[in-house]
Amino acid sequence: MKYGFLAVASALALAACGGSADTVDADADGDGEITKEESVAAIKKSAEQVKPQPGKYKVTMEFVSAEGMPEEMQAIMGKGINQSIERCLTPEEAEKGFGQPPEGEDDACKMEKYTLSGGDLEMAMQCKNKNGDVEMEMNASGKVTPTSQDLTVTTKGDAGPLGDAAVTMKVKQERIGDCDE
Repeated sequence: MKYGFLAVASALALAACGGSADTVDADADGDGEITKEESVAAIKKSAEQVKPQPGKYKVTMEFVSAEGMPEEMQAIMGKGINQSIERCLTPEEAEKGFGQPPEGEDDACKMEKYTLSGGDLEMAMQCKNKNGDVEMEMNASGKVTPTSQDLTVTTKGDAGPLGDAAVTMKVKQERIGDCDE
């Protein structure tokens, strides 16, 4: 799952920007397909609606399951995913918003769905290999506010010699105070 980390990072960046009662739907023209321009516009619109609050955030990732993988591999994966970190979101970063599209991302990944309504996020994307075959699918859903997020993220795709797998994890982020000086 070559794109797995990029997709999860993108989902987290996208998800943290929400919290408005206005609905943002990336399929702006309603044709059932989200162009790169529509996805960038939706992400920016989300970021403009509610700016994240600067401060210290606790980010917790929790492994839920890995369908298609042996239990031993799931245990190893859980140890690698289960972690909690703290990070400082500076006023400058907060002004840019969490929802900025990833810089330098190529066209291998495409947004399939992005809706944000009243803090409820639903997002899906696919990444393809050089042959145009779907290599990875990623879905994220949950609740987001300017100071928190509670998401379930599932990444499905080729896990190399293990074959296809679907990895599900919970990602929580919460503002816990001001940044240390």
